[in-house]
Amino acid sequence: MFCDFSDSFKEYEKYRDDKDVVLAAIEGAGHYLTKVKKDFRDDEDIVRAAVTNYGRALEFASPQLQKITNL
Repeated sequence: MFCDFSDSFKEYEKYRDDKDVVLAAIEGAGHYLTKVKKDFRDDEDIVRAAVTNYGRALEFASPQLQKITNL
């Protein structure tokens, strides 16, 4: 069985720059921090939500945010 996911990827591309959409996804699954654009890995709100959901997500945050101890 073949599944065509091309439409799903087009939808993803449409929303990948939308902070609210990315934040909602990260709040539900912190490990998605590995999939977001580098700009969002340096966004404290996004990283905090990811770490709250999945502690190991800090590994994928920007080096600057990795240094913050109260995330």
